[in-house]
Amino acid sequence: MAKYNVTYSCGHSDTIQLYGPHKERDRKIEYFEQQGTCSDCYRKERAADGPMFSVCVHRSRGVQLACYRNTYPIKDQLKAEGYRYCESVYNPVPRGYDGKGWQTDWISDRAVAESAIKWVVAQGWSFATTDNMHPVVARIVAEAQAETEAIRS
Repeated sequence: MAKYNVTYSCGHSDTIQLYGPHKERDRKIEYFEQQGTCSDCYRKERAADGPMFSVCVHRSRGVQLACYRNTYPIKDQLKAEGYRYCESVYNPVPRGYDGKGWQTDWISDRAVAESAIKWVVAQGWSFATTDNMHPVVARIVAEAQAETEAIRS
């Protein structure tokens, strides 16, 4: 265990504590200097991204929307829309995610599900990914984005 002064790729410096063999420590220091960002810059980047939503489609239960990352500023809006806080929510992109967030109950009515998805898009928020999204949900998201753009134009 040793403490090292590191200058991150963002230009800020910090003292970090590293464990393990010297070769591994050197590798981590090199990574921080080339690609790493300090904790303050990381928080600012994440806050700028805004909240992230995901949609889980189940054959018999219906649709469930989940919101994670940067949810605190919008928690009252989420509560008003029927979301509840959970220790474990569905996330298709688990990297760097602690599992906590907000989610709806299962929505079996298609019109209600469409309305919930359109509400997210109308707020200017985004979904985690549309690459592996259910085709029907991807179509609803695309339509909602087009409607929102038309309204804003």
